[in-house]
Amino acid sequence: MTIKSIREPKLDLLALMLILLVYLSLALVVSPFHEFPLNDDVMYAEAVQTFVETGQLKLSPWVAPTLVFQVVYGAAVSKLFGFSFTTLRLSTLMLSLVGTSSFYLFLRMLSIGRVLSLCGALTLALNPVYLNMSYTFMTDVPFTAFLLLSLLCYTQGFTCNSHAGVLAGSAFATASVLIRQTGILLPIAASASMLCGGFGARKSRGWYLIILLLSGLPIVAFTVYAAWFRLMHGPTRALSAFFDPSILVNPSSLAGMVLNHGFITLEYAGLFIAPLLPLWLSVRKSELSRAFNPRSLLFWTGLVTLGVFVVYLVGGKIMPYTGNILHEAGVGTLTLKDAVFDHRPPLLRLPMSFWWLVTILASLSAVVIGSVMSSQGMQLMGDWREKNQRPGVPDPRILWMLWFATLGFLGVGLLTRQLFDRYLIPLLVLLIPSLLLTARPVRWKSWMMAGTLVLLLSYGTFGVLGTRDYLAWNEARWTGIYYLVSVTGVNPSKIDGGYEANYWYNYANAATKAGFWWWTKEPSYCLTFTHLDGDRVAISIPYYRSLPPRGVERIYVLECSDNNTSTNMEDAGMLAIVQ
Repeated sequence: MTIKSIREPKLDLLALMLILLVYLSLALVVSPFHEFPLNDDVMYAEAVQTFVETGQLKLSPWVAPTLVFQVVYGAAVSKLFGFSFTTLRLSTLMLSLVGTSSFYLFLRMLSIGRVLSLCGALTLALNPVYLNMSYTFMTDVPFTAFLLLSLLCYTQGFTCNSHAGVLAGSAFATASVLIRQTGILLPIAASASMLCGGFGARKSRGWYLIILLLSGLPIVAFTVYAAWFRLMHGPTRALSAFFDPSILVNPSSLAGMVLNHGFITLEYAGLFIAPLLPLWLSVRKSELSRAFNPRSLLFWTGLVTLGVFVVYLVGGKIMPYTGNILHEAGVGTLTLKDAVFDHRPPLLRLPMSFWWLVTILASLSAVVIGSVMSSQGMQLMGDWREKNQRPGVPDPRILWMLWFATLGFLGVGLLTRQLFDRYLIPLLVLLIPSLLLTARPVRWKSWMMAGTLVLLLSYGTFGVLGTRDYLAWNEARWTGIYYLVSVTGVNPSKIDGGYEANYWYNYANAATKAGFWWWTKEPSYCLTFTHLDGDRVAISIPYYRSLPPRGVERIYVLECSDNNTSTNMEDAGMLAIVQ
């Protein structure tokens, strides 16, 4: 199926309008209008500002992604509307909408029904990690959006034998490569799919031209970037820390990391696709038996169960297994010092019963996705050996492309030194089509649709409330910093305001970075989530927490050193509480 051949396109337009309505509703609840950086986007925004003001492309030593294209389009947007964190954040939100809409159209091109395609697209849009990242200038959402545009165009090119479609996919893949290095995996997967999905097709000049169009432009762009990065810009510290080659010569460490990251990836993949589980259970028994066999089901059930118990018994861990966006208190990276190191007293946490429920749901879904993917892989191999295309199945090249890309992203995740939950978003958009392709012949039952809607609503509610909390405490944090700097005249170098603030104010002026806590040394004031009875609280800034336990919480500005400062808090008339 192609975009032009979709029947009753008005209904698909209605589905796209519904997606737009969801985004507008989310934006009303989670306002994107906040003038402060979040997480690593402080470095990305700095690169945009430098490019706008000087025309020079300069990446911070703490930047790991390629980032070039994101800086360029961020600068273009800033030229039009003026540089601000809000402007950059809105650009990400727009790309998030583009990515979700492209995902819907891609699922429809696979002949997946409108209801299933819409549910698949909303599973992406309402995913708490993806939703949270949509309100930042981080690379994850723009990367995923261009990846999906590339996937959509590649699929159109394969289905119509269109060189223009393939070339458009290659152009979008180039954009994704110049945002994150792993974007190169999709064009490579698409090229490899031509070898496995052609079923002995004659290797004409056109066949080789398609392969060249698929991967040529992204590979050339990546090569040019690598040469510029190595020879002119210089490697960044963060990129060199992203992967440790020495682990390859240490078999025990390598095996431990692969097992650990493999379990984490499987559990988060299960968590991310869980809203679709009720719909998948509506598959007819004949289709269910083809989706996986009893041995496969037994294997994945045993593997996931063993992993959950071992991790819990050895480390006392349940979901969330890895940090960054999802954490025990909610959603959004915690970047104040007491959250990273001290935990004194413990930060607010969601109930343990909630995280046990999340762990069980993720594990059940992990069993399903593991069984489906292994069964689908064996079917693809069988079709390839027999040079046969099963009726009712999309172009084999598309299926092979999804499979190779999945293996590529999985391999990168297994060998990455630090695996964050947000790194797994590309796997979500690659796994959902495989799951929904086995759920097409369904007999709808009200409880199945209700189950999916309840899970989508639950995911969306958790993501929205968690992101509101994330923006609320950051707003309180920056209110305290601005008060210290603007009202009382405290030197920013004397404030430990957390990761983003310390970088924004202090990184360029720090004589040496070694031995510093996030670019501050012997600060006079520290911003924290908590305080002890003996701490000297200079001010506290209230914010409202929406996730349980709900209520008014505070960001504290502590006098964390006895050093004399240029400003006396009492003489400046600072209030005990900043409203």
